[in-house]
Amino acid sequence: MGGSILVLVLAFLLDLPRGAPAQDLTVPTDTVLAGITARGRLLAAYDRAAWHGTDAVLALVPESTLAKVGNAMVALPQADGRWAVLFGRLTEHRDTFLLVYEARPTARPDSFTAYRQEPPRPLLGLERRVAAALRLANADFGTPQRPYNSYVLARADGAFWVYFLPAQTDYREFPHGADVRYLVDSAGRTIQEKHPMHRALLNLALPDSAVFGYHTVLVDDVPQDSDVFLVLVRRPRKHELIATAHYDYEIALDGSITWRVGDRNPNR
Repeated sequence: MGGSILVLVLAFLLDLPRGAPAQDLTVPTDTVLAGITARGRLLAAYDRAAWHGTDAVLALVPESTLAKVGNAMVALPQADGRWAVLFGRLTEHRDTFLLVYEARPTARPDSFTAYRQEPPRPLLGLERRVAAALRLANADFGTPQRPYNSYVLARADGAFWVYFLPAQTDYREFPHGADVRYLVDSAGRTIQEKHPMHRALLNLALPDSAVFGYHTVLVDDVPQDSDVFLVLVRRPRKHELIATAHYDYEIALDGSITWRVGDRNPNR
């Protein structure tokens, strides 16, 4: 099928009036979709902070030296809505996070200033628990064959979402899929859930002339948190159409999600 025909077919499917889903299907509620959007936006904010914070620290110390003094990097939202990026070591018993470098934003949103903590500052609160949650999930995730980025988001109930998303290594392609989300308890000691968000790894390269991106989700009947992340960080900025087993979704440039019942009649 040619590209222009595919665009027309998908646009037609997404323009279908919303109908009643088949019996026993779970309708995607506004609350569920809003949660996916919120987590995707936090992932994008975390990613920006980690990027600029790491650049600031590497301006002070080479990457090889940084790897020797620390074994954890986490980004934490602050009360003013900005992010702090922390580099340090989690002790063997995971009871203390030793802060070695800290990067905080300047007046410019894309600029961070890094500071060295000498001697390393021991932290016993949220920072330790975030680092412990990351360490636990990372041990289960293992060592992949390609670069991945990690993200830890604190939940309202004190537990943590920990994500592993493929890192972009070529500016011409954006890797998407083969990603995992963990739910870790508030102490950072127990994995309560492991959720593969996509099965296959795709390189979603979009030309400037593209109207939108498109892919499928097979593991669930709703978009995944990383689908919102994709729309918010991929360049060029394009909205994304997603097909699941029963629904068609559109993720707008602000990360918001709309849906229609999918037309899966093979005789159409």
